[in-house]
Amino acid sequence: VKIISDSFHPGPFGNVGGAKLVKRILDMGNTMYLHSASTHGENIVSGEEAEKLMDSITCNCKELRAMKPYEVESKKFKITVFPFDSFRLMIVSGKNAIDDIPPEVQEFADKFGDILVCDAHNSYKKGYDVTPDEVEEIKSLIEKATGIETEESTVMYSFSKRKVDTTNICRYLALLILDYEGEKYAVFMIDSNNIEKAFRLRVERFLEDKKVKAIVISPDDHAKTGILPKLGYEPAGADKSDVRAVFDFLKGIDFKNVKEKGKISYCKKDVKAKVIGSAFFENLERAVIQMGGKAMFLFFLIIFLQLTIAVILGTLLF
Repeated sequence: VKIISDSFHPGPFGNVGGAKLVKRILDMGNTMYLHSASTHGENIVSGEEAEKLMDSITCNCKELRAMKPYEVESKKFKITVFPFDSFRLMIVSGKNAIDDIPPEVQEFADKFGDILVCDAHNSYKKGYDVTPDEVEEIKSLIEKATGIETEESTVMYSFSKRKVDTTNICRYLALLILDYEGEKYAVFMIDSNNIEKAFRLRVERFLEDKKVKAIVISPDDHAKTGILPKLGYEPAGADKSDVRAVFDFLKGIDFKNVKEKGKISYCKKDVKAKVIGSAFFENLERAVIQMGGKAMFLFFLIIFLQLTIAVILGTLLF
């Protein structure tokens, strides 16, 4: 099983630039993708740049010893920590809202050692942007988490993954169960752009009934996201097809059979890629507000006509 993350953002939308990353990584087989502390300013500019990143995934890995997980929480956020002897994975969940915590959070965590901060992207709120006060709240939790030590533990695991296609789930569901000497944790990935809060809580209760502490995450997959992310998508759980697919998957899991054993290893590599920058989306959002609905209709009509002409020309030429 490979859990993969990067410092880039999996956008901007559809099949453009870095939005290809999640599909490419999840299509690799027994993989999960974790959304890093990144925003649309870190969107990769093109498919070619995204492929450069894909070529950098394999690297020399360092074997790790596992410690028992723990949690820290505040008024608005909870961090689940998966610690190892020389590395910590910290997954940040929003109690009421979370969406694209900024890179400065990872930069802050770097001061305390080898830590990977991931945005669980698991509590959708329309129009939400993380505030400076909330960023400081997350930083405070990270600092608190770094001061906690737990004992070493053996780990058994099971991994299940299924390809699905629903209204708001892009391609996959994946469940990694980790058994720390009788105490079970799970990372459940719903391949979508964020998750409806009430739906996430329902999933967590289902897994809690199975004696599993669950972290439900989305990889912020933009495959079904419109040109403006804040205006052009619904989260997982907003449609009945999402709910049906998730619980059909979970009901087929044998939660008692967590018996796989293997070594845990960790790889990190520096890579470079061209990104869009934050100004692009800020200007686009401003333009949409100023132009209004009629202008946006005209914009999409022009795109449609261009595609139609391209198809006609392609038919004539080939």
